[in-house]
Amino acid sequence: MTSWQLNRLSKLIWRRWGDEWVAFDTAADDTHQLDPIAAVMLMCFEEGPHDLAALRAQVAVELDLPVDETLSHRLDELVQQFTLLGLIEPVRP
Repeated sequence: MTSWQLNRLSKLIWRRWGDEWVAFDTAADDTHQLDPIAAVMLMCFEEGPHDLAALRAQVAVELDLPVDETLSHRLDELVQQFTLLGLIEPVRP
């Protein structure tokens, strides 16, 4: 099973306004506006590598969401998006 981690070069600086989150990636000099699911997901990756099952469980607990197909689909999309942006990377065995 594939796990991902925050890009080793990335360091995120966080700001929050209500349900809106902003993460500034100091390595890439990029700012990302995030909803709560995306923000919690990146915070999980800051803690260390996660596979989708662990990620789904932790995000669900943090945001009091059901572990269902909707959450799984959203996390799959975010993994793809964050990988393309260079924010996360697969963990190499």
